[in-house]
Amino acid sequence: DIIDAQDIAQQHVDFVSDALLNTPALGLSHNGGPGKLTQLRIRGAEANHTLVMIDGIEANDIARGSEFDFAHLTSCGIERIEILRGPQSSLWGSDALSGVVSVESKRGLGPVSIDSSASGGSYGTRQNCTGIRAANQQHAVSVYGSYYDTDGTNISDQGAERDGYNNQSLSVRYDFEPSDIFSMKLIAKHYDISNDTDDFATNPDYSQYLVDADRKNEVIQNYARMSASLDSFSGRLNQQLGFAITDTNNKVYENGTHIEGTLGEKMKMDYQASVFFATDSTEHALTVAHEREYDDFKQRGTDFTYGDPNHDQEVQTNSYIAEYRLGLHKNLYLSASLRRDNNDDFDDSNTHRVTALYTPNEFKTRLHVAQGTGVKNPTFTERFGFFSANDQFIGNPDLEPETSQSWEFGVNHEVTPKLNVSAIYFREKLKNEINGFASTAQSGVYTAVNLDGDSHRKGLELALTANPLERLQIVANFTHVDSKQPGTDANRELRVPINTANVIADLELIAHKSYLNLKVNYVGEQIDTDFGVSPSVRRELDDYTLVSLAASYKINQHISIEGRIENLLDASYEDVIGYQTQGRQGFVGINFNQQR
Repeated sequence: DIIDAQDIAQQHVDFVSDALLNTPALGLSHNGGPGKLTQLRIRGAEANHTLVMIDGIEANDIARGSEFDFAHLTSCGIERIEILRGPQSSLWGSDALSGVVSVESKRGLGPVSIDSSASGGSYGTRQNCTGIRAANQQHAVSVYGSYYDTDGTNISDQGAERDGYNNQSLSVRYDFEPSDIFSMKLIAKHYDISNDTDDFATNPDYSQYLVDADRKNEVIQNYARMSASLDSFSGRLNQQLGFAITDTNNKVYENGTHIEGTLGEKMKMDYQASVFFATDSTEHALTVAHEREYDDFKQRGTDFTYGDPNHDQEVQTNSYIAEYRLGLHKNLYLSASLRRDNNDDFDDSNTHRVTALYTPNEFKTRLHVAQGTGVKNPTFTERFGFFSANDQFIGNPDLEPETSQSWEFGVNHEVTPKLNVSAIYFREKLKNEINGFASTAQSGVYTAVNLDGDSHRKGLELALTANPLERLQIVANFTHVDSKQPGTDANRELRVPINTANVIADLELIAHKSYLNLKVNYVGEQIDTDFGVSPSVRRELDDYTLVSLAASYKINQHISIEGRIENLLDASYEDVIGYQTQGRQGFVGINFNQQR
């Protein structure tokens, strides 16, 4: 699935997570309102089974469970989002066990383009995104800055304290193309985040509940990548070389005092070479690649109640990748990929993926099948993590990697030029699933363990795109996921809705001037753990439906105004037990665009 800049603009979303919410087989859970932990799960997998790439940079935070917190990724300056579902480890490595979300920034446009948006509304929310882009025959530059600030709402079931949030970001992209055969690209991104949070109070029986607290998270995220591409032999050989760095700094303050924090740094060097050749009826592409990755993790804390929170750890991985793609008679496309990871701390792993796509009628009907394996190495947090006494978690250095086997079959059919339908059925088996809330011999203290037996996931994805009227487009999808841990059939995976459904309707009220967008998101029943009782119990959360409405009007070629209402029906719901979500909200904004 692909979400482009036009989709983002029509949906009037401030964060990438809001756009992803409308995609099949993707589940989002929020620990409260804006800025609070936002986890993405693909096809019933865990949040840290999804790899997030930002302009070719691995963005998962190795210092925070090796997952990506979607709470902070704004839509400012985003050109394209691509979602790959199913195991992608054979090309992308350990973090891509269940899928990949790839985000691409806007490229420079010439000669000079300026676009800016500002909005405000409920809960004292203020937002601005401003970008400048320029380009000529050889150079292209884009610079985007964003500001998001909200007073927030109370995320705890207790008390009435508002939990605010501030997010400031700067993004730079530079493309250099001195000739038709050589190009270079430089990407740099910076996020500065301040986030009010709450804490857990612990009863004598070790049950816990969320309460208001003078607690704040300060987060700095830096991403950078430099790459070069060279074509040779009339385009038959392409070589690419890249270097990327991801640097994160997470600090926790309580009553104004720094009590704990983590530092994560990932450096990655990659080289790939691709050979292309063809005959009258066949197309061939062979790619080989090598990656070298260095991960460095530091953790500091002041609470020694259950052990030493201070750790310095590192791991190095060398990876070798090969992929072959074959096209036959312009209607059958086959691919096979293989990857070997040599890791300092774990057994070397091999992963693969094979696919086939058949289109008998010039792509009006597409049949595809895929089979693959995935791997997820235990994270630094699961192995060495330590959280304060109220959180009561100690890592387990003896964990084994999780591995998966998966297959899927799908069909996509263009019924008419105005109606397209698709269906995908998938199954997956996961070994050595890591449970991060396993009890220890110490009362009230949890750790991470590998579960015995296999976890099973299966599901069905249905999608429809229709244009019943010239100015009306409707996109709808439905997903059914059956995701279970080892044990009885009732042992469902946490925070994975059985059913989800989404409908988006875009209506052009006045040609090229006025637009209306309606979104309906249904999230079915799901299971979460209730730590408010001792021992903790699994409890079912009710289903809910969110409705959002947005409208825009173009005053002239440079200026437009917009308004939107989120959670129009003021639904009351929970994604995570103990965390309140936001009710009805309203926002108004103005957009400016100038090209010279």
